[in-house]
Amino acid sequence: MKHLLKLEWPYLWGGIAIAVFNTFFLLLNGKPWGVTTSLTLLSAKIVDFFGLGISGWSYYMGNERYAQFINNWIIEIDLIIIIGFFAGVLISSISAKEFSWKKIRSKKQIMLAITGGFIMGYGARLASGCNVGAFIGSFSSLSLHGWVFAIASFVGVYMGIKIMYSR
Repeated sequence: MKHLLKLEWPYLWGGIAIAVFNTFFLLLNGKPWGVTTSLTLLSAKIVDFFGLGISGWSYYMGNERYAQFINNWIIEIDLIIIIGFFAGVLISSISAKEFSWKKIRSKKQIMLAITGGFIMGYGARLASGCNVGAFIGSFSSLSLHGWVFAIASFVGVYMGIKIMYSR
């Protein structure tokens, strides 16, 4: 067992596992797996807990998923899977003796991390999802926009790498 934990697994195995998982998720739930909507709903529940009354915000008005989530967060299966992934990664890294806490070097590092996280989260909501939904979800549902997103992403990454290494 220890050998399997330390072994670097081929990316193909991970890709196949994700494809199988997402196909079953789509068949069982009638929708592809996503991340940002669940995190948005969780954030809304936290903000609502502090009494900020977000139910009047336009994003949440008439949002059936939000109404169900406020009453019972267990039904948000995407969120349960996200928590499971984090728990699995933590358990795996601890079992493989690869887990360690990193020292925060400065206040600037904290501010950059918070700012970067906010910008990425805000951008994902503006785009109605992140790359999980755009790549994995759209491929499993055989949607054309996933292929368009993939091609545009690869072109953008290629151009970014060329620019980064030209300096």
